[in-house]
Amino acid sequence: MPVIDGVVHFDYTTRDDLQRIANLELRDDDVFLTAYPKSGQTWTIEIVKQVLNGGEFDQQSPMLCRAVYLDAFSLEKRAGIPPMRNYETVTDFAKSLPSPRILKTHLQYHLVPRSDGCTAKYIYNIRNPKDVAVSFYYHHRTLKPYCFQEKWNDFFEMMMSGQVQYGSWFDHVLDWWEHRDDPNILLLKYEDMKKDHRGAVAAIAKFLGRALTEEQLDRIVSQTSFEFMKSQELFKVKEPFKNPNEPELIRKGVVGDWRNHFTAEQNQMFDELYETRMSGKGFNIEFSGISALGK
Repeated sequence: MPVIDGVVHFDYTTRDDLQRIANLELRDDDVFLTAYPKSGQTWTIEIVKQVLNGGEFDQQSPMLCRAVYLDAFSLEKRAGIPPMRNYETVTDFAKSLPSPRILKTHLQYHLVPRSDGCTAKYIYNIRNPKDVAVSFYYHHRTLKPYCFQEKWNDFFEMMMSGQVQYGSWFDHVLDWWEHRDDPNILLLKYEDMKKDHRGAVAAIAKFLGRALTEEQLDRIVSQTSFEFMKSQELFKVKEPFKNPNEPELIRKGVVGDWRNHFTAEQNQMFDELYETRMSGKGFNIEFSGISALGK
């Protein structure tokens, strides 16, 4: 995978690709779904998609096509995934899309397209980094393009040093956290969404300026539950992208699975790094019932 400015990106990604994304011509009704990987973004995309469709569930589009994954365009084009294969650049593809566009990215704040006076909205998911690390590990195990055969201990070291795709969790989250009060940015914590799924759907609808009936709200909550999404073939990874005998990308959807993977030593190492990086940032996150504070 290419390394650009110290950060690992998808195969075939170039500096020109990142520049095209940054310079993308925005529309006022664009909705960007942003997050560090494995932070609940697929879940939020589905909520947004159904909110914008008045509670209707898209029974046709596979997971890869439910939002436009800007930073994976070059890889998906090379893989021949429709309709990306029909366009030369991500800019050409984005221009062809009808409004409102649902645009997905894992890029840091300073790399996403922005425009003064534009009312495009950005939703950023945050999840506790210990669960992110475990989920990201299985993500690498599941998907063939990563060619990943290492064990958990090896991946833990990669996460600690930021030598994984999209770089350091801390750098990524803090880059967005600095803009938490911007009126066109909504930050959602995965743990809060798990505690109050209905409240999260209502908050997203309000942020997007969409009024939902109680019936529509109930339907979206039902159709974006972990059980419902995991049961749908549309959200399953198919050959040739999935390694056999590995879990689906929608795996557990719980808070605190890190306890089944972190050793006591790893937990201490991570806690020390977390305290160093997050202290004084006004940030807090829940680790399975325990709130870790950036004091």
